[in-house]
Amino acid sequence: MACSKADEKLTEKDKAFIKTYVDVLLVQAWYESLSSSERMNFSKPDSLDRVFAYHNTTRVDFQKEMQGYKSKPAIWKDVLKNTLEAIEAKRRVLSEKRK
Repeated sequence: MACSKADEKLTEKDKAFIKTYVDVLLVQAWYESLSSSERMNFSKPDSLDRVFAYHNTTRVDFQKEMQGYKSKPAIWKDVLKNTLEAIEAKRRVLSEKRK
């Protein structure tokens, strides 16, 4: 991810939130891509709990942080922009691995 002026405003805490948010969105997207029968064998709550544990946070703390960002539209916009960029970067890496 290239650094822009918006990125310079983000703190290390913001960047950690973004990494967690990316993984949360990926788990949710994976779940949505499953068929009904596959969903029966996939525990979305357990998977999300693993994501939160990996990032040293909890579901409650993550939700509180998200609410805090949403009350600060300028920073929330930067967080969303960086989240989308990180997802796109992961998508490119995965696409390259498939070639």
